[in-house]
Formats: sequence, structure tokens, C-alpha cells
Amino acid sequence: MDIYEKLGVKKYINVYDTMTMYGSTIMDDDVLDSYKETSQYLVDINELQDKIGKRIAELTHNEAAYVTTGASMGVSLAIAACMSEGDRYKLSKLPDASGMKNEVVIMRAQRNPYDKAIEVPGAKLIEFGNLAGSFDFELEGVINENTAAVYYIKALNYSKATMPLEDVIRIAHKHNVPVIVDAAAQLPPKENLWKLTEMGADAVAFSGGKAIRGPLSTGFIVGKKWIVDAAKIVGFPNRGVLRGGKVSREDMVAMLLALENYLKLSDKEYDDILRRRVNYFLEGLKDIKMFKLGVEEMGPVGQIYPRVEIAVESDKVDVEGFVKALKEGEPGILAGLPLQKPYNVFYINPMTIMDNQLETVLNQIKKIAKEYE
Repeated sequence: MDIYEKLGVKKYINVYDTMTMYGSTIMDDDVLDSYKETSQYLVDINELQDKIGKRIAELTHNEAAYVTTGASMGVSLAIAACMSEGDRYKLSKLPDASGMKNEVVIMRAQRNPYDKAIEVPGAKLIEFGNLAGSFDFELEGVINENTAAVYYIKALNYSKATMPLEDVIRIAHKHNVPVIVDAAAQLPPKENLWKLTEMGADAVAFSGGKAIRGPLSTGFIVGKKWIVDAAKIVGFPNRGVLRGGKVSREDMVAMLLALENYLKLSDKEYDDILRRRVNYFLEGLKDIKMFKLGVEEMGPVGQIYPRVEIAVESDKVDVEGFVKALKEGEPGILAGLPLQKPYNVFYINPMTIMDNQLETVLNQIKKIAKEYE
């Protein structure tokens, strides 16, 4: 029985992006199979967190790691650690931040829909710079005795008018202020799992449900041991303001297996898989006169991988109309528009599709194109 059909929920094939609102992506078979095994016995969650964190740290060449409910909770936990400086009593008080450092510095140009995660443990955002630029002297000027951390979002769409991460780290560390990086979608390349902390970032938050293809509800932080140790005190399964970020034992194991699978492939092997899928669509759509085909060599927020770029050149339908028709079709196809208007192309993302879905997507695109001939 198809549970989605029973519930009356429309199903989609995703060639858009690892979008949380649509469930992100699809897990590998061995990751899915792990759920039955791990559900058969109960374990001490703290012990499981420790063992899995140690394994993630080894895989990513970091001091420590901690499984979270998505990158957003990873940011909240890291900020709580910086506010409390690991003090158990201070952690127990949060979100009451009285008597502790409670300011987190952020570039105005990097304000984003996800930075509310910073405020969850009780921190206050302090902006510097503007949409035209952000400068060293401005960062120097806002750091004071109440500064708990500097937050940096590592994403192409928030990079305009921002300082390089290297400069942010240099200035923050001069004042003994940690730097927390939100790199939720910054894979591939896989070297980001250790490159950002090697640059000096004190903690980096990643999503487990995007390129890694683990459970949507998972993520992890990597970085300094003192930050991870403090996060454990206030995070699940322990008591505190962030206890609600619960990760099941099944999800923890599944995320670890997905990460191991992701790291087994070299960047070239991973790229070869994606380019084979890209070429499948370039070949299959080359005779459709209303399309102008190309390859975009970067993901929507700066990840390094190829996407099929399709311009719709027709008097009968524009790009938005074509993408809407794909979504409303059977099966529904989620195709990607650029992050900002005007929309003149749409994208097919090879990261979020399975090989057994390629033909279905190709045929659906051809079908709708034919309807507009």
C-alpha cells in the first residue's frame, strides 16, 4: 500500500535541490536498512552520541563532533557553548543570559532566514557592515566584553559585501572570540568537512540530509572539543533549553552510515556520477527546439558540482510556467529556478535524483515540451 496515496499526499521527484520543505533527498538502501537493526534494542543515548561523535571526528579530521537535529540546531548548540564558555550552571540558566556573554556578531549582508537559531539559546545579534561592504575596522569596533561569538554563513548567496572568512577568524581570534560557521549545504567538496576548521573556525554546522543523503532530521557540528563538550551538556538527551532537538538512535546511526558512504567516494568519483546524469539529460533533450541547454558548474549556494541549465525559448510558455507544469504533472517534478528573479533558466540537479528516476523525469520534460510546441 502506498502510504502517500492513502493519505492523499502528492509525490514528487526532486531535481531541484536538497530543499527541507520537500524532504531534501533520498537515502541509500543500506542506510534505510539500518533502521530495522538499530530499532531492535535500546542503548544509552549519551554513549551512542559519544561513540558516533568520535567516529565523525575521525572521518572529518576534527577534534570532536556531535550529532544534531539539522545544521540549525548545530548553530544553536555551538552558540550556547560559546555563551556559557562550558560552565554547567550558565548552561542550565539559558535562555536567561544574564551574567554571561550574550552578543553574537553577524555581518548585515549575511542576515538570513536561518539566523534565528542564534537567538534560541538567548543570544542577541549585533550587526556590522551594510549591503555595500563589511570592513575590518567595523568588526573590530563591535567586539567587546559581551561578545560570545562571531557567526559566519558559508553560502554564495550571502557572500556579496561580506568579509572573507579568513579575515573574520583572524580578527575574532585576536580578541579571543570564537567563530561559528553555518555550512549547512556546503558539500561538495567534501574537504569542507575539515577545511573550514583547519582555517580556524571553532565550530562548523553541517546538514546530514543534503549531499550526505542521511536523514532529513539530522546534522552535526565539528570543531573544538570544548564547544562539543558544552553542547552535550545542554543538548539531547540531557536537560536544558535545547533538549527538544532530539535525534533518535536510528537516525544517528543512519546519518553516520550515510557520511561513511559519502566519504568513500573521491571527489572525482562523485563528480563522475553527477556528470553522467547531467549528460543523460543533455543528450535526451538536445532535439527539443524550445530549449537552450548548458551546464552550470556550481550549486545554488556555491557547492561545487554540475547542473543542467535549461533556457525555455518559446512564445507559448515562459520558464516559470514550464516549471509549474512540471510540478503539477504526474508524477510531479520539482525543478529549480535561480535564487533571484528575473528567471531566465531552470535547472536539473543531478545530486537529488536517483538513477531509476532519470527516464521518468526525461519523459515528463519531453511530454510537457511537446504540449507547448
